[in-house]
Amino acid sequence: MRLAHRKHNGHGLNSDFEKIRSAFADTAYDLRDKTGNLLSDSLDNIKQRSSRVQRDVSTYTAKRPMKSLGIALLVGLALGFFIRK
Repeated sequence: MRLAHRKHNGHGLNSDFEKIRSAFADTAYDLRDKTGNLLSDSLDNIKQRSSRVQRDVSTYTAKRPMKSLGIALLVGLALGFFIRK
């Protein structure tokens, strides 16, 4: 039955709109909840990766200090060269 042909009484059209509004509200709440969970999981994953990278860089720098210094010097020179242009 089409909505345009329904009679407007106490339960007809208003009831349908309330059901639709309620369904949209429930869907929006579920979507917001799932998005929040995904974002939280992503942030935790990023924190774990950054901790791992920091630990690996510390270990590498401690094992090879001169090579690390050379790499840092080259990267600094390259950045300075590209920033000046």
